[in-house]
Amino acid sequence: MFTLIKSDRRTYKVSLNEIVYFKSSGDYLHVIRKDKSLITKESIKNVLLSLPEDRFVQIHRSYVININYLKYMESNCISIDKVVLPIGDKYRQQLRQIMK
Repeated sequence: MFTLIKSDRRTYKVSLNEIVYFKSSGDYLHVIRKDKSLITKESIKNVLLSLPEDRFVQIHRSYVININYLKYMESNCISIDKVVLPIGDKYRQQLRQIMK
């Protein structure tokens, strides 16, 4: 499966398998991939609507992760592909359900 990401006046066809996580930063969304990152003006909310729910989950108001890269979860953070990200209180229960 693929998604289209607009960045630098171009539209990229990106495999969902390549996407590790999304990070919202102000008006921009960073698409973190295995090989390189893209920056887009899309909102995290709009991107979530276009992604499969069984594969991508929001863990914080600023982060959406690909659960295939999830290594472990602690009470307030997760490890995903060598990076530790915070878990928002609002999203913790949903993430625990996925981890079961």
